[in-house]
Amino acid sequence: MRRPPIGAALLVATLALAGACTDDEPAGDADDGTTTTTLDPSWSPPGTEIGLGLTVPDGAHLAGPVFHRPQPVIMEQVQPDGDELEALLVVDEDPYGVFDAVAEQVRALGPEMNGSASSCEWWDLSVDDDHGGFSVEALGPVSDPPPDEASAVRCEASALDPELSVSIELRWGGELPGSLVVTASAHATDIALEDYVSTPGSPDAASAEATAAVPEAAPRDQPDVGDPFGGSANCLSGGYARMVLPEGSRLVGTEGGPDGRSVL
Repeated sequence: MRRPPIGAALLVATLALAGACTDDEPAGDADDGTTTTTLDPSWSPPGTEIGLGLTVPDGAHLAGPVFHRPQPVIMEQVQPDGDELEALLVVDEDPYGVFDAVAEQVRALGPEMNGSASSCEWWDLSVDDDHGGFSVEALGPVSDPPPDEASAVRCEASALDPELSVSIELRWGGELPGSLVVTASAHATDIALEDYVSTPGSPDAASAEATAAVPEAAPRDQPDVGDPFGGSANCLSGGYARMVLPEGSRLVGTEGGPDGRSVL
């Protein structure tokens, strides 16, 4: 997935929040003994349209709106067709399943996107107590048994054909609450499909063993104004650190981790 440039490593998308109060029941134990979850009023449910033929899968919600930005012309043979879109999904459960559901949608549209079996890796994720920055060590693919120090999972896949380009990235576990970012754009080109370079891999889903070993995700806590939030950025004078929540805002969703994007 394309990374933000240095100096803007943390993309914070701002959403004006109207009617932030809700009559939903607070999170806790329901009368029948199950646990209820309060949905953020700025989340949209599974089935919500993302754009370019993609929708929010089961097990996830769209955090805020879908964001659009103009596409640059990178090469003369490929002409943009509309804006590039980016969406942050909060992942509630089954991270591999959510990833594979979006990858399957992409394959149905044409581009050959890999599944979680060849797109996911174990992460050792830690937080710098001095600055709040995240440090990450990749520990190998989820097709291998998780090392003892594995605390999180990251999955990433990109695919394109002569009309569509899509990238998805999932983060889950340890200090991360669970997210999937979708970036997609349409284009027109006379480059033949066979001239596109495909990423080695397969559409297969992660194994049952990898699924059973997925670490728990962090609670989706709401920071107070002035508290650090989201991912760590390299645009601060102290090096990698997290931004603090400004007055008049609240956190709708976040990737967390290094250069993680957030929606306010």
